[in-house]
Amino acid sequence: MQAGANVFSSNLGQTRPEIGKQRIAARVPSDMAFPLWVKRLREDKSAEQRAKAARELQELNNPSVLPDLAEAYFAEQHEPARQVIEGVIRMMYLNLRYWELDRTGEIDAEVRRRLEARGKAIAPQLRSTTTAAAVDAKRSTQESSAEELAKILRDAEINRAKRQQKRR
Repeated sequence: MQAGANVFSSNLGQTRPEIGKQRIAARVPSDMAFPLWVKRLREDKSAEQRAKAARELQELNNPSVLPDLAEAYFAEQHEPARQVIEGVIRMMYLNLRYWELDRTGEIDAEVRRRLEARGKAIAPQLRSTTTAAAVDAKRSTQESSAEELAKILRDAEINRAKRQQKRR
């Protein structure tokens, strides 16, 4: 390598992660509040702006906004915006589930089970760079499941029906 060429490298040194050798770390859910984006999601007159608010909420990655997103999904009349909101709900839920499985070690157990079934050698360190101890030390979150998501969607459907009855 020429002098100065390392300036443009990623500073990971000689032990860079190899593609396919290490899992992608799950995104740790945020616990920050973002009332501005939730307000825009609910009240903005432009469907494009509501979709943008949903995408921003996805980037901020706080699972506590899932009920707001579910309500927005059922209330949305503009189909492209509704599809964006649906995609955001899916991605946030799946990311949360992936993070929980990573945190509890269930993903590692499944990878080991599949490798053993194939008769392959088991790597000593399968876990992603996010360790359970570090994440738990930072903050703990409530367990999430498909049942919780179904409850969120049911509640949003009930709220939508109530709003429609008030309009009549």
